[in-house]
Amino acid sequence: TRDQMSALFKNEGAKRRPTTKIAGLVINRDLIRYREHYPSENINMPGRTSNLRFYKNQIRSIPDGDFIDEIHIKWYGDYRTLEVHHGYVQWLFPIHEEGMNYRAQILQVHERQAMIKDAAVIERVKKSYELILDFYGANVVDWQTGELERTQGYARRFINLNTRFHNYLRITRILKWLGEMNLEHLKFSFLVFFAQEAIFLSTIPKAAKSLEDFWLATLRDDTELELAVHFVDGSITFEKAMSLVRHPEKRGYKVKDIAAALHLTSGQPQHGPHRRGDPAATPTQQGHESSLLSTDEKGGAKGGSVKGSGDKGLGNVGVKRNANGSVSSDEKTVQQTSPEQEKALSSDDELDPDSQRLDAGARARVTARKEEGVVSRSSQTQGSQSSISGDAEEKGGGEVTGGEGEGGGADEL
Repeated sequence: TRDQMSALFKNEGAKRRPTTKIAGLVINRDLIRYREHYPSENINMPGRTSNLRFYKNQIRSIPDGDFIDEIHIKWYGDYRTLEVHHGYVQWLFPIHEEGMNYRAQILQVHERQAMIKDAAVIERVKKSYELILDFYGANVVDWQTGELERTQGYARRFINLNTRFHNYLRITRILKWLGEMNLEHLKFSFLVFFAQEAIFLSTIPKAAKSLEDFWLATLRDDTELELAVHFVDGSITFEKAMSLVRHPEKRGYKVKDIAAALHLTSGQPQHGPHRRGDPAATPTQQGHESSLLSTDEKGGAKGGSVKGSGDKGLGNVGVKRNANGSVSSDEKTVQQTSPEQEKALSSDDELDPDSQRLDAGARARVTARKEEGVVSRSSQTQGSQSSISGDAEEKGGGEVTGGEGEGGGADEL
């Protein structure tokens, strides 16, 4: 039977890939390597500098890419490109592992050290994170806590994420990349947000398995991992999880260390594109104790039910929690999207950037970035426009070993 074959596959996989268990979570070899900082691998070759030069806006990503400042402007909200382009992910989110874009280079230790010390590079890192979060239907509320909230157009983004499984492998890479960029504190907030959506609200139900099997284990600190597991299994309430999100010191972080990692200076805004109470904020950003609580069509708190404002696909989700904050399985009801709606909402036509589907908030962010006066490719020197040298010709060897995100550390891209 299918279940027997699945069990056999998992058992055989366990033999090939040693595992460890932390907080009751089985972690495979690929994630063990990551959590232990790749102890036995040579990932510090001085002649390889493509990732650093790309993040300094000196060279283009290849194939069919651009300078990073141009990507942050032109690709923001271009959901079709972000979905179907398979060459940008390893450039925007470099890690110490091979992938399948052989023209992207493995992140070197010396590159990482230089990148995290460079304030301009970290600003670009933040913009890369904002770009991909918007693609997945989320905004950063506060950089020092990493708290996320839904975008105004989250419904279609969630449907896309629920049907395009290669994005789950991308997310594994993105979470690893946050750690390499010294922004480990952002992961817990990401995981709470998407666990709430995937597991408790069932807005992205097909992402739940990848979250449990792979995304959680990208947390390198055992205590923080245990807290995340307890939220996912219902041992701690959503309110407690959000308190941990908003107070990273409760998870062992020092506020000054986070500020240093973000290169924040006194008086510099710590918030993402929209703050609560902003006139331009979306309905889910205003008047809520929690940015993850759902809203009715007018933006008012609506308990545990979701009515997407103008959304066609997610339906109404009714959730009742047990005393410990977990969702009662017999009380959880989901009005699923019809096959016709799902097909329409996730079609290539719906991903067409010319369809003017950018919500007002996204358009405002694009306009703001254009007004920042970022360096365009026309201002680059002839040297920076040269093709990438042989140090970028790192051949990818990542292999996809499972469906719906079950690739572990082997990225699809």
